[in-house]
Amino acid sequence: MKWILLIIATLNLLPFGMVAQEDYAKEMTAEELKEDFNIFKHTIQTIHPNLYLYMTPLESDSILANIEKSLDHSMTPIEFFRKLTPYIHHIRNAHTTIRPPQSYIDYVMSDAKTLPLKFIYTENILIVTEIKSSEIKIKPGAIVKKINGMAVDSLMGRLAKFTFTDGYNENYSQYLSSQYLNTRYAYTFGLPAEYVIDYIDLDGTAYHETVKPIAWHEPSSKASSSNNEHKYSFRIENNIGFLTIHSFSLDLKSFEKFLKNSFAELTDKQIKSLVIDVRDNRGGSQEATNELLGYFITEPVYPIKEKFAVVDKLPHQEYFKKDNSFKYFHKEKLKETQGKYIGVSDAHQKVNPKKNQFHGNLFLLINENCASATTSFLGQIRTHRPDARFIGRETLGNPQIVVADYVVSLVLPNSNIIAKIPLVSSEKNVRFVNPKRGVVPDIEVKLSLEEIQWNLDAIKEKAIEEINKI
Repeated sequence: MKWILLIIATLNLLPFGMVAQEDYAKEMTAEELKEDFNIFKHTIQTIHPNLYLYMTPLESDSILANIEKSLDHSMTPIEFFRKLTPYIHHIRNAHTTIRPPQSYIDYVMSDAKTLPLKFIYTENILIVTEIKSSEIKIKPGAIVKKINGMAVDSLMGRLAKFTFTDGYNENYSQYLSSQYLNTRYAYTFGLPAEYVIDYIDLDGTAYHETVKPIAWHEPSSKASSSNNEHKYSFRIENNIGFLTIHSFSLDLKSFEKFLKNSFAELTDKQIKSLVIDVRDNRGGSQEATNELLGYFITEPVYPIKEKFAVVDKLPHQEYFKKDNSFKYFHKEKLKETQGKYIGVSDAHQKVNPKKNQFHGNLFLLINENCASATTSFLGQIRTHRPDARFIGRETLGNPQIVVADYVVSLVLPNSNIIAKIPLVSSEKNVRFVNPKRGVVPDIEVKLSLEEIQWNLDAIKEKAIEEINKI
């Protein structure tokens, strides 16, 4: 009994996270790696509804064969994760992702010491935006040239393979890699004891500084995201209507009332120009986007042309998280038609025109962080309001082909790596050819160094400038 108590006491003295570290740092045998790989390969090839949207079966087989060939020796789950990730990147679907073991994510996001700087990357320039340690001499606005001897363009190229975007859009990958560079660096390269930063300061002088990592993490944004009043707003300034929508994950009844009142005010005050700002809107429910769409159409429309799955049940069910996506998919009544399973509930949803439709000058403010249902909404606007002007930067997502619904989580048994795989693909009723990328703006406003340093809103200012030309 004394020995048991001594062991427990010793464990309690170990640094927090060490037990978890053993989970993600353990050596896996080649046999264990290949077992996980075969489960991963068979599952994604069986259930993914649009695996070859951006790559051919031959390209897919070649990448998988090279990964399998490399699994001839023992490695840790993190090393295995780094082998699988480039394949997911090549699928080019932002809802098809892969994550390290949860224990490693928890460690990196809590106790691990990472690079105490925040960045933004634009026009091949990596700019420091925030400092998380008082011991660092680097100032916000400094331009980083190298990190640990790796040139910034090479670094961002490596990190891009650990981000997941729709199609060939690079904006989002650059945005995500720079915004979360400290964690992306940990996932891609590990956790070095120090970071050597080569940079150019605000006065144009080149510096070389060694930065010690610290433990820090981003504050949670869940509290604000659950409050509807932070998700949308409406105002009229100088005879211009400004409708801002930060998210389509919201209370539908409240949103319906908000839109009804907003568009009634536009009509009553005879406002001729409307700016809809959906920048950084990551999507949400199609019902919410359809409510908004109703104010811009003159006849009923069906946003979805086709919606399907390629399976009606999942292989290797014992390795999936039994979350809501897993449960709801199994409750769907799917009918097989020509090798596809049709029957998802909103596949034939109709949108009717609303009272107080807006027929004036319409401008949409967009950026790289628009995604999912937001991008689908923008595709509908481009189809049904071809006179609308899109201002900003290319969005994430594909406005014609969306592979997003019923995202299930496959947990590989030996490595605990998590692969998230959507089960449903939908084609939207849009009148343009699949661009194999996001919504491209009519007027591009690139993120500039001045905009970052002085907190300017160049996209909004460009919209106002265009309105004043009318």
